[in-house]
Amino acid sequence: MIPQFEISLHDIRSYFSKTIFNRGAAYYRNGRVKIVEFDGRRFIARVRGTKLYTVTLEMTDEGWAMGCDCPCWYGCKHMVAALLQARDYIEEANKMPESMSEPAWKKQFAALLQNRSKDFFTDQPPWVVGFVISTSVWSWQISAKKFFQKKDGALGRCESLDVWSLSSVRGGPSAFRALDILRKLEEPSQQSSYYRSSYEATLKYGQDVGPLLTSIQESPVCTLNRGIPSRIKFSETECAVQFHYDESDDSYALTAKIVLSGYEQQDLKDFYLLSRKPAYILHRQTLYKVDNTDDAELLLPFLNSTTSISIPKKEFTDFITTTYPKLRQRSEVPLPSSMEQSVISAFNGKRIVLEEEPEQLRIRMQFQYGDHAINLEDDRPTIVDLTDNRVTIIRRDLPTEKQAADAMKETHARKMPEGGWRVLDSRAMNWLFKHIPALLQQGFDIVGRETLTKYKVRTSIPRISVGISSDIDWFDIQLEISIEGIQLSMKELKKALRNKERYVKLVDNSFAQLPEDWFARFQHLFHFATVEEEVIRASSRHALLLDELFQDAADMQTDDGFRQNLERLQAFDRIKEQPLPAGLVGTLRPYQRKGYDWLCFLRDYRLGGCLADDMGLGKTIQALTLLQHEKEAGVRTPSLVVCPTSVVYNWQLEATKFAPELRTRIHTGVGRDKSGEAFAEVDLVLTTYGIMMRDAELLRATTFHYLILDESQKIKNPHSQSAYVACHLNASHRLVLTGTPVENNTLELWSQFQFINPGLLGTLPYFRQGFAAQIEKYKNQETARLLRRMIYPFILRRSKEMVAAELPTKSEQTLLCDLSAGQRKAYEAWRDVYRAKLLKLIDEQGVDKSRMNVLQGLTRLRQIANHPALIDPEMQEDSGKFEVLFDLVEDIIQEGHKLLLFSQFVKMLTLVRQRFDVLGIPYEYLDGSTQKRQERVDNFQTNDEVRAFLISLRAGGTGLNLTAADYVIHVDPWWNPAVEMQATDRAHRIGQDKKVFVYKLITKDTVEEKIVQLQERKKKLVADLVTTESGFFKSLDRDDIEVLFS
Repeated sequence: MIPQFEISLHDIRSYFSKTIFNRGAAYYRNGRVKIVEFDGRRFIARVRGTKLYTVTLEMTDEGWAMGCDCPCWYGCKHMVAALLQARDYIEEANKMPESMSEPAWKKQFAALLQNRSKDFFTDQPPWVVGFVISTSVWSWQISAKKFFQKKDGALGRCESLDVWSLSSVRGGPSAFRALDILRKLEEPSQQSSYYRSSYEATLKYGQDVGPLLTSIQESPVCTLNRGIPSRIKFSETECAVQFHYDESDDSYALTAKIVLSGYEQQDLKDFYLLSRKPAYILHRQTLYKVDNTDDAELLLPFLNSTTSISIPKKEFTDFITTTYPKLRQRSEVPLPSSMEQSVISAFNGKRIVLEEEPEQLRIRMQFQYGDHAINLEDDRPTIVDLTDNRVTIIRRDLPTEKQAADAMKETHARKMPEGGWRVLDSRAMNWLFKHIPALLQQGFDIVGRETLTKYKVRTSIPRISVGISSDIDWFDIQLEISIEGIQLSMKELKKALRNKERYVKLVDNSFAQLPEDWFARFQHLFHFATVEEEVIRASSRHALLLDELFQDAADMQTDDGFRQNLERLQAFDRIKEQPLPAGLVGTLRPYQRKGYDWLCFLRDYRLGGCLADDMGLGKTIQALTLLQHEKEAGVRTPSLVVCPTSVVYNWQLEATKFAPELRTRIHTGVGRDKSGEAFAEVDLVLTTYGIMMRDAELLRATTFHYLILDESQKIKNPHSQSAYVACHLNASHRLVLTGTPVENNTLELWSQFQFINPGLLGTLPYFRQGFAAQIEKYKNQETARLLRRMIYPFILRRSKEMVAAELPTKSEQTLLCDLSAGQRKAYEAWRDVYRAKLLKLIDEQGVDKSRMNVLQGLTRLRQIANHPALIDPEMQEDSGKFEVLFDLVEDIIQEGHKLLLFSQFVKMLTLVRQRFDVLGIPYEYLDGSTQKRQERVDNFQTNDEVRAFLISLRAGGTGLNLTAADYVIHVDPWWNPAVEMQATDRAHRIGQDKKVFVYKLITKDTVEEKIVQLQERKKKLVADLVTTESGFFKSLDRDDIEVLFS
């Protein structure tokens, strides 16, 4: 049973036109349709029309979906026949009792496994498809006929064949392919309708119909003589077409012959070239396929009557250069045997030809094939040249030519219809400088440059020759620049740099283009040096800069003074070892010994330096060793150390411990000595940055031996009062000590170097434009490399990883904390308020003018992420972070360890103190208002009862030695991770003998988590200079802010 299918006769009639229905019904009645597959929802039927067509019928929810692969493909008679047959199939299946019906799966597999290739037309009609060929003088005809085939296979009478009689004839697939080709070849007047095709065509000799003749090989082919068919056979005998020349005194006669089974046929009257591709020749009721060429069209003039084509020798050159190449495209045409010939199929050179025209530059492209230059726009694929009885056949490599011509697309020159390209006057100079070097690099020769007048350019790389001689404190530089042997004057170079023009006029009035990197290179040179006429003078401290700027010079001559100066600075990592002072108490670690040697190297050459070792690696003891050495060398002038308040007493303790012979005085407090004898009879004066600014006049009155700034990031702002005062103090030698010489931007580096080596990095405005902007904004790697080279000898930095063998290990872990329910409610409410307010403000005023509002909003959210009570003491909600914190603290203390707890919020530390008091945990506390800081530090370091030290991050993150602790907890993340590293290094430093564990508490789904993510994204190129982290907050853009408040 097939109850789900129903095909009614009424539906079929209503769907198709009356004509189509009647034709399909006739197919159905004549048994020309058969169901070959049914899978329960889809019928596949085969219908015999002009050929076997496949019809698909599928039942869908919307009705029947039908398809047919006939030319009509939609609404055709084959669909009607298939529907009627399917209707019968369903009726028969539904008549069958249910018990007799086969299961659906068995039907599906049966349909799959049946022999589909079996022809369901078992009754073979006596008529077969055949083809009749006839010839005339100018054309030949072919028509399809139906032949009555006798029982012995002989052909009887024939009749015309049309679409309506196809159902009554037999023929193989190739015969029906031939019918399709014939229908397409019919004259338009004949081919007025698919159903009126008579399958006959009149064709030219040598026409491109080879596939038609190939298709009829398996069918009867014949000629008709008074209606009686005479068979044409397809020969298996080899057939070849050959041409040769007969030479006389004044001409060449081209003749043709056909070779059949090794026998030459020169009388070609009875030969007919019916087709090409492949070529078939009819000769005496036999069709021969030409084996040696697909295109024997050149044979046509020699058939019937012409025996040869005579070409006078005086016209043979014309034949060779004009007609022969076209013939050769069609056939393998020979040349006279007396002529030498060669074939070139690849070009051996390509060139760009430049010509000046009114208001434009004209550009052509040529390809060199041997000695022949061929223009790209020449449309001849084959070119033949006859010179001195030698023929050169050039088969152009057009795909490779096109590939080469594509290079011009990149130049944006305008393609001209007549061939070549053009560039207007206004763009010509730029075009030449920009694209000629690139075209040269791609292998093009450039022709015609020497004839240009308006566009007289030199595109070669400039050649630099430099000579450097030394004087006491400076170098004299003789600089010569030439392009293709033509000089560029210093005046013209400076003018171009000043106006930022890349084109410069040479002394012969031609033009050259300055390389892109020359603007930065020579701007640096002319900023750091002075120019008088053609002589340049630079400071001796810029030896490395000069060496870097002229490293690509073709010729560089220097004297001994320059080479010795340069060698000293380049030998920075090979400094000779210095004897340690006898009065040093203690032992320097190997890297500290090298640091001391480096400080002595700077002293010997009166250079300032930046000791930038990681926090905790002993910068203080290295400096004290140097000062002790100076005392033992007979120096009686005091040295001044300026440091943060928190570490003044640490300096005093370190000096007492390691260099007890140094007479040390602390210059702080209300009762400090301000008299002229304040620094008499002392070797070392210790003061703070605040006192330095207040006592600037007093300190300026003394010329100190060494002026050392500890934690020198305090002068990182070049416009700050502290930077100004420090730079104007007097000293014979200057040093800075810092673990983070660059925290936010490269201007901080300039400020500190202006203190230690004034002028080394140029003026502040120039440094900001020439270095800071290039490195931070434009990510210019070359500028960063130059800056590293300039500061390299004057900065020494060792990270903890570099001296890892001499330090205990450090383990870092981030603990994620969940918001409590009340905390989450408060956080989301404030977040939504600030998000809407700030994004609107940024859109109206921009990011820069909104930063303070952004900072306020972020601070509020970070406080809530710590504890809601930080924004409202009346709020009693719990804090998820608080619970994680005290679970961790109690475990650490119970195991007998000491810990440092850092937070940037004093209110958060107050809440922690209150909980510590409740739990009875002894602790020390330090923030910006704490007095007697050293006593707090000493108590924590020596008192085993005190297990914790609560510290404000900004007040106690630097300068403290707290190695008694082996656990560090950061309650909240700071904008700059370098600050957190400094705080961690209070415990992880020289003197620590235990593994240090660092925990960072981050509240999930809050701004804290996003700060950590953005810190990773905001690392800047400046970090490469001295391997420190860059700033965070100033680099936020609108997208970052939207993420933070999301």
